[in-house]
Parts: sequence; structure tokens; C-alpha cells
Amino acid sequence: MNAIPPSAVVTAFSDARDERLAARELAQKLLHPNLGCVVFFCSIDYRLDRLAGALAEAFGDLPLCGCTSAGEITSRGYDSGTIVAIGFDRRFFSVGARLIER
Repeated sequence: MNAIPPSAVVTAFSDARDERLAARELAQKLLHPNLGCVVFFCSIDYRLDRLAGALAEAFGDLPLCGCTSAGEITSRGYDSGTIVAIGFDRRFFSVGARLIER
């Protein structure tokens, strides 16, 4: 079995308070030609309506999914007030998503 290279999963975080700036920072760090999906965890401090629009603008048609968190684990360690994102290379991962309504 072939090993998955470390570059197949990339991570990034932003502590920018402005949703558009945070989304652009994440896109700048994660976007590459084979990026297939991004999963994010964000602080409840962000305005989710603004963040959703900013992420859609920054990542285009790329599948995105995420949720709020009570704290985030960044390259600085445990953090809060941030957005953490994980990007998966489509050459090594297949991702499916489905909305689960309450």
C-alpha cells in the first residue's frame, strides 16, 4: 500500500477578526491545484453569515464544511478566536457531505 504524502493534508489557521480577511488568509495558505475539500472549525466570535460568504468567495466552488468550536488547536497550541482549516488533496481523499437537520 502506498503511503499518503504529508502534503496530501494541509492545515492553516487565521486569527484575523474580519471574516473576509480570515477567509483570504486561509485560501492563500491552502489553495493548490489538487485541493478537493476544506473542513474548518471556527470560533463562535465570527459572524457566521459573513464568514460563509467570505469563504465561498475565497474558495469558489470547492466543497467546504465546518462548525463552530469552543476552542481551536493551531500551530500555536490551544487557541481561541481563530479559524482552523484542513485541506484534503483530491488525489488521495474522497469526501462526501450531507446536511443533517435537527
